[in-house]
Amino acid sequence: MTTTPTAAADLSAARERLRASLPETLHRALDAYDAFAARPVPEDAKEFGAWQSGCKAVLAHIDLLLKLAGRVGLDLSGPTDDHPDALSDLLARARAAVGDGTEDEDDAPDD
Repeated sequence: MTTTPTAAADLSAARERLRASLPETLHRALDAYDAFAARPVPEDAKEFGAWQSGCKAVLAHIDLLLKLAGRVGLDLSGPTDDHPDALSDLLARARAAVGDGTEDEDDAPDD
């Protein structure tokens, strides 16, 4: 299937829009995770399961945002002229929240 120049331009505009909005979206997702995870851990098993599912949902959302950032070419690896430390700090928080992704569950040591 061939892409028309107009369609390619539309995708380019969408990619630029994502590059511009993803850092703030990632900040909001991390803030939501921090707020949700800071709630008291419920003692009731059913409530705990719901709390844990909520935490996992936010972490999955953060993970997808990081993958999307990579797909649109957003470099989150270091400081930028606009935000010398903010983007680096954001990425560090995100990686800490979702884990660095280097260890699979199957590779985790057994206790």
